[in-house]
Amino acid sequence: MSTLCLTGWQQRHDALDAIAPEAHHLNYSATGSVAAVSDLLEEQGRQFDTVIGWSLGGQIALNLLDQGKISCKHLVLLSTAWQLVQSREVSDATPPEIID
Repeated sequence: MSTLCLTGWQQRHDALDAIAPEAHHLNYSATGSVAAVSDLLEEQGRQFDTVIGWSLGGQIALNLLDQGKISCKHLVLLSTAWQLVQSREVSDATPPEIID
């Protein structure tokens, strides 16, 4: 079974080793874009049984999946937060006092 782990911003790349010791723990810390992260996956392949994304790693995992750069059977997201951007298009989810 192949597992890919993507940890959060400024976390050790192998921070999820305790829950997935046999996984490939991708060190994306020196990359500047999702495309660059995708390039790091060349050696590991692009199909995984499980992808575990923690915090920013979860956002990267979702982006890679959305772009078709990777595929998986199971996706595990841990504390993958998303921030709302001030916009009239998301006004239903945005408090009225911050909308222009």
